[in-house]
Amino acid sequence: MGVTGCGKTTVGRLVAQYLGAQFVDADDFHPPANVAKMRAGIPLDDADRRPWLDALNALAREATPGASRWFWLARRSRRRIGNGCARAFPACALSISRARAT
Repeated sequence: MGVTGCGKTTVGRLVAQYLGAQFVDADDFHPPANVAKMRAGIPLDDADRRPWLDALNALAREATPGASRWFWLARRSRRRIGNGCARAFPACALSISRARAT
């Protein structure tokens, strides 16, 4: 989880490169209506996220091992993405103090 422009995608790409894996940015799978809402500063609700999570689940079911990035989601949303997948989804959390970031 992090604000726009804090480096989530950059870190994800570097991790994928290090692992020799494909990087997938989950934001690329939002339907156009979600993108329009987010651009307008309107928060997404569970109903908005449902088709996005289903698209990520379909991708996860077909995917070879790789690295992906998405904002921290509620446990039920993470379960929806991984539902029916043969592999577990390891996760990592990166954090840095404000003092170290400056």
